[in-house]
Amino acid sequence: MKLQAIDISILISYLAAMVMIGWLLRKKARVNKESYLLGGKKLPWYLLGLSDASDMFDISGTMWMVALCFVYGMKSIWIPWLWPVFNQVFNMMFLAKWLRRSNANTGAEWLATRFGLTGKGVKASHNVVVAFALIGCFGFLAYGFIGLGKFIEIFVPWSDVKEYVPFDIAPQYVAHFYGIVFTLFAVFYSVLGGMHSIVLGDLIKYIIMTIGCISIAAIAMIHLNGERVNVPQGWFNPFFGWHLNLDWSNIIPDANKKIADDGFGLFGFFFMMMLFKGAFAALAGPAPNYDMQKILSSRSPKEASKMTGFVSIILLPIRYSMVIGLTVLGLLYFNQMNLANGAGGTDFERVLPAAVNNFLPAGILGIVLTGLLGAFMGTFSGTLNAAQAYIVNDIYLKYINPAASNRKIISMNYLSGIVVVTIGVILGFFAKDVNSILQWIVGALYGGYIAANMFKWYWWRFNANGFFWGMAAGIAAALVFPFIFPHTLPLYVWPLLFLISVIGCLVGTYTAPPTDAVVLRKFYSTVRPWGFWKPVHQQVIKEDPGFPANKRFKLDMFNVVLGMIAQCCLTILPMYIVLWLKLPLMITILILAVIIVILKRTWWNKLEN
Repeated sequence: MKLQAIDISILISYLAAMVMIGWLLRKKARVNKESYLLGGKKLPWYLLGLSDASDMFDISGTMWMVALCFVYGMKSIWIPWLWPVFNQVFNMMFLAKWLRRSNANTGAEWLATRFGLTGKGVKASHNVVVAFALIGCFGFLAYGFIGLGKFIEIFVPWSDVKEYVPFDIAPQYVAHFYGIVFTLFAVFYSVLGGMHSIVLGDLIKYIIMTIGCISIAAIAMIHLNGERVNVPQGWFNPFFGWHLNLDWSNIIPDANKKIADDGFGLFGFFFMMMLFKGAFAALAGPAPNYDMQKILSSRSPKEASKMTGFVSIILLPIRYSMVIGLTVLGLLYFNQMNLANGAGGTDFERVLPAAVNNFLPAGILGIVLTGLLGAFMGTFSGTLNAAQAYIVNDIYLKYINPAASNRKIISMNYLSGIVVVTIGVILGFFAKDVNSILQWIVGALYGGYIAANMFKWYWWRFNANGFFWGMAAGIAAALVFPFIFPHTLPLYVWPLLFLISVIGCLVGTYTAPPTDAVVLRKFYSTVRPWGFWKPVHQQVIKEDPGFPANKRFKLDMFNVVLGMIAQCCLTILPMYIVLWLKLPLMITILILAVIIVILKRTWWNKLEN
C-alpha cells in the first residue's frame, strides 16, 4: 500500500474534524428550519461562494475531466459546456439576484411566488418540481458514491483490508463497500449540522484542496521541464474546426476508440449543439439542487450575484491546476501506469488515481487524497441538504403537518436525510459506471427541465399548468429516449426533447387561464425581470407610475459574453502555466485583465438589490 503513516493520519484527522463540526454546530442548526436548511440567510457571500465551488469540485467529475484532458488536450476545456459550466455566468449577471428577490426557501416554494397558491396546475407544478429535484438528488448521490468507491479502491486494495473485515465481498462490490463507509461520515456532519456545518466543512476542504492542486501542478511542472509529452498534432491548440483532427493511432490507439465511443469526432457540430442547449439551459436558471440552495441562502440579491461570480474565480484555476498536472504526469509515464479496464482496453478515468498513486510523495499524497475525499463529502452533503429541504419544506410541511413544531421539523430533517442517503446508495448499486449516470442526468433529465423553467422567467402568460405539462412532457421523453435512441449521444437528440417540452408548455398554458393578476404584479414588481412582461408592466404602472421597466437585456447579454470568455481564460490559465507555454499565457492574462476592467464598470458598479 502506497499510503504512509503521515497520509493516513491526515485522512483520519480530517474525518474526525468533520464529525466534530457536525456535533458542535448541531445546536446552531436546530434554532429553526431556516437556520438548518439555509444557515439562517446570514452567511456572507464569499463563504457561500466558496462552499458552492467546493460542492462542484467532486471526485467523479474530476476523474472525468482528467480523462478528457488526456485524450482531447486543450480542446477538453469546451466539453464541460455540456453541463453547461457557463450557467454560473448567467446566474452572476442577472438570474441569481432575480431568484434571491423571491425570498423563498426552495425552488418549489419559489413557484408559489410566480404562479400563486391556487389555480389549475398549481399543485401539479409544485409536485413535479419536488419530484424532479429528488430524482436529480438521488442520481447525483449515486454518481458521487460510485466515483468515491472506484477511487478509494485504487489506494486501499481489498487484499490489504479484508482480513480486518468480518465478511467477504465479491470483487465487483468492493467499490460500493468503500462508498458506504465514507458516505456515513458525510451523512453524520451534514445531517446534524445542516447548512452551517456544510459551509464550514467546505471551507476546510477548499483549503486542503488548494494545497493539493498547487502541489500537483508544481510536481508536474518539475517533471515536464525539458521533457516532451508525446501527443498528436493539435493537442495543444484549444481551437478546432468541423472535425476534431486528433489522431492517436501511433501513440495510444485506445484514445481514438474513446473519441469514437464518446461521439465527439465531429467536434464543430458537437460544440454548436452544446452551445445551443447550454444557452437555453443557462437562461432557465439554476436547477433545484445545492446550487439553488446556496443562492437562496445568501443575505441579499446583491450578495447572491457576487456569490455566483466568485464561484468561477475560485473553482476553475485551482481545479484545472490539478487536471492538467495529473494529465501531464499521465502522459509522461503512461507506460508505467495500469489503466486496463478489464476488457482488454484502456480506462482513461483511471489516469487520475493512477497518477496520484504513483507520483505524489508522502504527505502530499495524504493532502490530495483528503481533499478529494472531502470533495466527495462536500458534494454529497450539499446535495443531501437540498433533498432534505424539498422533503421537509415541500412535502412534510405542505401536505402532512403544516403546523409542525420546531422540534418535529428538525427530527424530520434527520429522518429525511437518512432515507435520502439510503435510496442514493441503493441506486448506486445499479449504476454501470460514472459516465452513464452523468450522461443520463445532464443530457436527459436536465433536458426535460429546460423549456418550462425558461418560460417562467421571461413570459407573463406562462402559467402553472404550462409549467407542469412542459416539465412532465420533457421528463417523460427524457426517461424513454435512452431506450428509443440507445446508441446516440443524448445531446444529439436534445432538440427533439426540447421541442416536446415546448409543445407541452404551450398546450398546458393555453388550456388554462392566465395566472392571477395580483400574483403576476407582485412577482413582476419584486423580481423585476426583463422579457415579455408588457401587459403586467402596464398594470403595475397604474398603481405605481414611477415603476421602471428592466431595460438591461442588452447590457446583461454583453456581460454574459464577456463572462464566458473570462471563464474560459480562468480555465486555460493554469494549463498554460503547467505546460510552460509562455506566449499563450501572457495573451490569456491580458484578455482576462481587459475583461475585469470592463466588468467592473458594466456589472460590479451596477449591482443592486
